[in-house]
Amino acid sequence: MTFQPLIPDRATSLPICAPGDFLDEALEILIQGKNSAVLVIENSNEIVGILTDEDIIRAVQSRCEVGDSINREHVFEWMSTNPLTTDIGTNLEQALSLMTRHQIHHLVITKDGKPLSIIGVSDVLTALHAKEERYAQHLRGIIVSSVKDLSVSLSPYKDK
Repeated sequence: MTFQPLIPDRATSLPICAPGDFLDEALEILIQGKNSAVLVIENSNEIVGILTDEDIIRAVQSRCEVGDSINREHVFEWMSTNPLTTDIGTNLEQALSLMTRHQIHHLVITKDGKPLSIIGVSDVLTALHAKEERYAQHLRGIIVSSVKDLSVSLSPYKDK
């Protein structure tokens, strides 16, 4: 299973901001789109970073410690640079392995080298769980059918 089935469920527009935007502006983009990350773009679609909800939490905590707010903080100060990208055709198991190996929670999904979506680890795990559940249901159906067939074929011997 690849990312392809997950993309239609995503927001119709990719959440993006610029490195020089303020954190409160990026936070508004996250909230409005119900996203957990925003892609940081510069110079006509050049991906320079990713800002996650965890980055914003770190910023809020840091600013609160000194009695300040995030309103004057810029995205570039808190974003992760050079986010990992993967093609839409990537296998979900491979993507999960990549996320685990690099200890990240988000991947930028691309198609023909252009950013298409941001997928979180929870999206990947949910899709993999659904896939395993469908497989288990299929196996249950085979077992129930086999037991019924066996029961029918043994029924002439039942009364003897």
